Amino acid sequence: MIGKYDTPYKRATAMMDPFSGSVGDYNSVMGNTAGESRPEFDFRMPHSIFYDSPVWNGFSVYALVSPGQKLNNLPDASNYAFPQGEKICSGSTPGSSGSTPNGNVCNDGAFKTAASIALNYQAGPWFSVISYERHNSVDRTSDHFGIVADESAAKVGLSYHFDGNQLSGIYEKFFRGGTIAPIFNERTRDGYYVSDVQDLGHRTDFMFAWAHAGQTSGSPHFGDMDDRVNMTSLGLKYHYDAQTALYVVAALLTEGAGAHYSLGAGGHGIPVASPRSDTGGNFPGQRLDAISVGLQYAF
Repeated sequence: MIGKYDTPYKRATAMMDPFSGSVGDYNSVMGNTAGESRPEFDFRMPHSIFYDSPVWNGFSVYALVSPGQKLNNLPDASNYAFPQGEKICSGSTPGSSGSTPNGNVCNDGAFKTAASIALNYQAGPWFSVISYERHNSVDRTSDHFGIVADESAAKVGLSYHFDGNQLSGIYEKFFRGGTIAPIFNERTRDGYYVSDVQDLGHRTDFMFAWAHAGQTSGSPHFGDMDDRVNMTSLGLKYHYDAQTALYVVAALLTEGAGAHYSLGAGGHGIPVASPRSDTGGNFPGQRLDAISVGLQYAF
């Protein structure tokens, strides 16, 4: 099929995120190489070709290719760096940092082609996934001493249902190609996520999650300052019927002195972002907290 679709890298672990779409969303920390409001490896990718396989003895495969269509930022391309049919740069999230061109060039995360794949396995109460995504020729020349190079991400996840509980865990790793001084490289790090959903009875679930983004080698703006971040989310969900649920979620995100992440970056209506200066620079090292109330309807 062809269209705008969540990448397999995102879809394969979305079922492990009880806070999807709220301020405690998994993507506030995971799938996010440099913080801010754009989970570059966990977003709905336009102009995509995707495939979902049947289930074979518990195994299934998701695959996707998206030609970013990022033209070279050259005069003979009329400096037109948007993908065809889009008004934002490839590799960006609408309304966030890097979504619009800098002087008619997309030089803050735009890529030429992305490929994503996930292998899933389900057997009784167990669900497991291993997934990988690669973005080719990612343009980071807007970063201090930035380069154009391939970037990729891989993760493994495991979930287990028992006695009205769903316990899940994910490990994630980011990679950046090319030669760059470590002190400027904020695109390589580890990440961890654990969640638990407990059925309290009376159609009510208690939800908990903790996410951690590890230290990067460095940052274009903050050097080797501590840019680790932790997010804790708590929530209650009431299932009115098989399709309708009401939820209330509270989330707390604490950042190291050089970190600049956002709550609700994975698709919540208005992400709660680290504040910026009048010139657009980040104020890192913030503590962000928010409460989200909403209704979900499945059809």
